Amino acid sequence: MADGSGYDFAAITEAVARELLGEPNKRLSKNDELRFGTNGSLKVAIGGTAAGTFSDFETGTSGGLLDLINHKIGGDHKRAQEWLRERYGSPETVRCETARVVAVYPYHDEDGRKLFEVVRKEPKAFLQRRSETDYSVKGVRVVPYHLPEITEAIAMERPVFIVEGEKDVDRLASLGAPATCNAGGAGKWKDEHSAFLKGADVIIIPDNDKAGDEHAEKVARSLRGIAARIRVLRLLDLRNKGDVSDWFAAGNSIERLYELAEGAPDWRPASRLPLTWLGEEDRVPPRKWLVKGLLGQNEMSIVHAPSGGGKSFFALDLGAHVAAGIEWFDHALFECPVLYVAAEGSSGFRLRMKAWRQRYREAEGAPFVMMARSIDLLDAKSDAIQTIQDAIAEVKDTTGQAVGLIVLDTLSRMMPGGVDSEPRDVKAFLENTERLRAETAAHIMIVHHSGKETERGMRGSSMLRDYADTVIEIKGSDTDGPLRAVVMKQKDGEDGQEYRFNLLQSTVGEGEDGDAITSCVLDPIGTGAGNEPVGKPRLSDREEIARRCLADLLADESVTRVTGVTAACVTRTVTVDQWRNAVRNKLALDNDASFRKVWERSKTKLLRLAVIGIDRGQVWLA
Repeated sequence: MADGSGYDFAAITEAVARELLGEPNKRLSKNDELRFGTNGSLKVAIGGTAAGTFSDFETGTSGGLLDLINHKIGGDHKRAQEWLRERYGSPETVRCETARVVAVYPYHDEDGRKLFEVVRKEPKAFLQRRSETDYSVKGVRVVPYHLPEITEAIAMERPVFIVEGEKDVDRLASLGAPATCNAGGAGKWKDEHSAFLKGADVIIIPDNDKAGDEHAEKVARSLRGIAARIRVLRLLDLRNKGDVSDWFAAGNSIERLYELAEGAPDWRPASRLPLTWLGEEDRVPPRKWLVKGLLGQNEMSIVHAPSGGGKSFFALDLGAHVAAGIEWFDHALFECPVLYVAAEGSSGFRLRMKAWRQRYREAEGAPFVMMARSIDLLDAKSDAIQTIQDAIAEVKDTTGQAVGLIVLDTLSRMMPGGVDSEPRDVKAFLENTERLRAETAAHIMIVHHSGKETERGMRGSSMLRDYADTVIEIKGSDTDGPLRAVVMKQKDGEDGQEYRFNLLQSTVGEGEDGDAITSCVLDPIGTGAGNEPVGKPRLSDREEIARRCLADLLADESVTRVTGVTAACVTRTVTVDQWRNAVRNKLALDNDASFRKVWERSKTKLLRLAVIGIDRGQVWLA
């Protein structure tokens, strides 16, 4: 029997009943039901079609296993599920009908008397019990694991390691290092545990995950004022969710652990302020890039230009490259879905999307999504953030990936009734934008207007520039030469980087009157630095590999001579199939799907840049 919680209640009912109710009445119990109480007035079915249900004949209460848990601990079904998860782990990993005991960890008092045991079962589950037949630990004294050993170590002024699990304690103990933990895993440390470590030199080693860091902080705070010294040692080369046992399995020694512990800084309580102490700077993760060297993940940028200055074309082009995973002005990208909130001119924006897709046919199916509506990020009580979160959830349901870039086009449409030169309005807008960034972990790009005096930068309050991590200004006009996107502010980087481009007209359809429907698409010029003359096209590593494979094939005297190719100057070709097979062998990618994606993008870009020519199944270097 199961419900929406995902647990197989029939499989875990007996263990749960014993833990909640203690030992059953052996005289009145049967193979498929347990009776509790002197007269057996509480019945728990553990077999048959009723397995996972209970009836309390004294109170007239009955129901399923969650109801039994609530009957004993109070609360609702949600609280009962939390109780199950604390003791049995997630329903995906627990299958108690086939569980077997793989380890028993006894907890003793100071004199070596056993108080209770933690039992590990496979599939992975942890239970606490007094004995093999008594799964009730209510009222049992709270003590840390290996209490006699750590009491002796403290008396001898030896440091004591605190880890998250009994397995890790035993591993350290086998190497001669005093260690302890609490029953129940991360987050279950109590002040009662700390009392036994008075005057100790403590080294806390968290597992390498968020729960581990939170557990280390909780333990350290509990020991504050009790332990003589507290250090937190994070093993930085651990895999995700790895522990100290994994660290030893990777070939590290106990001597190395003591060396690292000696260099670990003394713990300080986490500050509500963004403080980093000398020696702890490595704990701050490095900046992660959305567009390498330009835009960081989970940051905020502003792109601004005069009306009609190309800012939306620029933002669309950059965002679509991110969604498609195609290098942008020679910058590597973090490929992820993009949500573009187009608050004005949505019909025209659809034409721009089509023009871009026609130019980059290798990007077909890229997760670039336009939402055509304005939202109110001025009023904290509006549903704007929830609306965006709903859109993000829909994108994730479709793609399986989280949105990494949100474009808000334009700022004025995102703060209806507000004035971008009014500090109070801008402050409210930025606070809501920051909340959106924090809740989505996406990069937020704001498209904004420049002021009437373009040399003074973007329109409105200086708070906008101060708040942004990156500010990009579009300069020039399409009538007096290329446009320039200039980085006016770069967090922890160099300002002044330029990206030059033209806006090329592109036919995207035909109207009812037969006239062409056109839009524009950004056409990049030169390199990412924007200061070098246009010369040999810049290729990615894989595109260069594809070009070299073709050159090597063409240098072979045995290649097919050109036959029927329309290009007059071509004297030597190979078949596209020959070229594709050579590239496949050179790249040696893991699966066909990965190769097809790389192959189509490389071939299309080389053809678009006129590096190669293709006709009637033949390919050559142009």
